[in-house]
Amino acid sequence: MSIQFERNPSMKQYMAALLITVPFMASCATIRVVTTRPRNGGVIAIQAGLWGQDEARMKAESVMRSTCGGKFEITEEGEAVIGTTSTTRGNADQKYNNRGSSTQLSSSTDTTNKTEHRITYVCKK
Repeated sequence: MSIQFERNPSMKQYMAALLITVPFMASCATIRVVTTRPRNGGVIAIQAGLWGQDEARMKAESVMRSTCGGKFEITEEGEAVIGTTSTTRGNADQKYNNRGSSTQLSSSTDTTNKTEHRITYVCKK
């Protein structure tokens, strides 16, 4: 007696497509328009993809050209603090002896800045 399992070719195709697609999805560079002043300039945040920030920069330059009607000048570029993340850890240590018990509490908090890469630009006349 032998047991046979049905093969499902569509499942294989699905898995192959998934294995091919996921790395490209993770590598997508993104931009976010922080502020815009049509024909004056604005600020764009960029996030590099898996293979660097060239793709995000090209997208940002396209938005800058569109906002400015072609000519623009980058006036500032770099990391900007957009918030903070805090992590608190606590510990309770309870000790017992012949006179009763005592509890010692301690905690520590770590705070780090959240940053993003931003490009500030002005339109050239």
